[in-house]
Formats: sequence, structure tokens, C-alpha cells
Amino acid sequence: MAQADVKRITGFYAEAASLQVAEKARQAIEGAVRDIAEGVVTHRPDKRGTREYVLDKFPYIIIYRATTSNIRIVRVLHQARGYFN
Repeated sequence: MAQADVKRITGFYAEAASLQVAEKARQAIEGAVRDIAEGVVTHRPDKRGTREYVLDKFPYIIIYRATTSNIRIVRVLHQARGYFN
């Protein structure tokens, strides 16, 4: 679902703004995912067992699950949207 979210987000920016803005959004998301994977950031788990990374320059949240052996990106959602909608 997260991959579909990123495709939807970049498609939105490509239509609403420009291909350059869409590319910047994709790069921001990929950079955040790298930070999460490298352990650069840590976030307290919530009640669902997920964690949130809030992007700085775009209004999106990366929702992920972290275990001792892996990290799974669950969704990339707009900050105004509820989880798993």
C-alpha cells in the first residue's frame, strides 16, 4: 500500500504543480525511508504498534512498523488523513 501511496502522491504533484515538485516529493519520502532504515530517527510506538515519521517539506506521514529484524513501511499518508483509510 505504501508504494501505491507514493505513486498517488507523485502523480498528484505532477498534475497539480510540476514534474520537478513531484520528484522533490519522491526524494523527500525516499530520504525519510533511508533515515528510518538506518536508525537515524526513532519514534515511540503508538497503540497499533506502528511509528510515524513526519516529513518536513511536504504534508505527509510515513507510517512504519519496526522490529528487531526489519522495518516495514505501512503507508505514506497526508497529515490530515486518518490511518488506513
